[in-house]
Amino acid sequence: MSYTETTSSGWLGRIGSSITGVLFGLVLLVVSLVMLVWNERNAVQDLKTNKEIAEKVISVSADSVESENEGELVHLNGPAKTDDLVKNQQFEIEENAIRLSWSAKIYQWVEKKESKKRKKLGGGEETVTTYTYKKEWVSKPVDSSKFKESGHDNGGGRKYESGSSQAKVVTLGAFKLSDELISQMSWKEPYLLQELPDSWKEDGRLSGGAFYSGIPASPKIRDEKVSFSLTGPDEVSVMAVQTGNSFSTYKSETGKTKLLLYQGLLSAEEVVEGEETKAKLQRWALRGGGRGRYCRHVYWLPSYPKTPFGFGRCLTFSGQSGGWGERVGCPPPLNCHKCYHHCNELDFLPPCSRYWIIGSNNCLSVLH
Repeated sequence: MSYTETTSSGWLGRIGSSITGVLFGLVLLVVSLVMLVWNERNAVQDLKTNKEIAEKVISVSADSVESENEGELVHLNGPAKTDDLVKNQQFEIEENAIRLSWSAKIYQWVEKKESKKRKKLGGGEETVTTYTYKKEWVSKPVDSSKFKESGHDNGGGRKYESGSSQAKVVTLGAFKLSDELISQMSWKEPYLLQELPDSWKEDGRLSGGAFYSGIPASPKIRDEKVSFSLTGPDEVSVMAVQTGNSFSTYKSETGKTKLLLYQGLLSAEEVVEGEETKAKLQRWALRGGGRGRYCRHVYWLPSYPKTPFGFGRCLTFSGQSGGWGERVGCPPPLNCHKCYHHCNELDFLPPCSRYWIIGSNNCLSVLH
């Protein structure tokens, strides 16, 4: 099922759109530069913070609470346990676990659109937008009154909501985990319903361990389904400030905070390595997004000064279209980057962090 809408604009309209695009590009440029600078400064803080916690952390036993470690950054591991019951009263579920979660979905019409532009004689432009409609399981009701085409009524309201039930008391040896640490226990396994309460058998049926309000093989609009997952006790490793028989957040000299829980029996060194890996992934994700916006919207930029967060300088391109530029000034003996023309290709070699092409004449390298 689809609906097509066609709109046209003359050459004046196209000029207006182009100006709007340029202004939007300039805004993206500013946002990208701010994001990239923030990311580099944040990277330096991450490096300093991880080095700091590696130097200050004390590995202790979970079997007893030692008063001399009060207020210190400690590392310990062992089995996390609880005697609490997590519940879903609607489905009469009770289990001894860290967390019971349930995901509710509803069967709805969903509108998707795709636009294509084509030029017209005389300098005008025509936009053809196609709206298609499909039935899908979604996590919240879709307002069908805003659809372009009628005849895809989703109705309104729902009976079931997503949610969770979490244990209030979880212990690690002689210590009690804080709510913030418990919330980091994110692993889970599917929890398959085996039978429905007698009062529910007229309201739906089970399929694959999940509840369906209609017929699972042929759902109708507004049918709902609910599936469950369980987070059970497991071995964990914690790094935080010892506060009584519990834990609080560590604040580093850079202002970064650490309240860490990892699944498994990890050493202090392995926990720090895990933090370094997470920081690198976040850093490169932001670099990719910022660099992509930057290269799309900047065509030329004059010489760029040495950056406040590391070594950096611009180089004049050699002038050969698509060829190599001069080597970027990595501190000897690294000398590990080259520049490519027009953002066409990246050439990254550690331990240099990256470079950006910022036009046909300049290449900026930043290290930290």
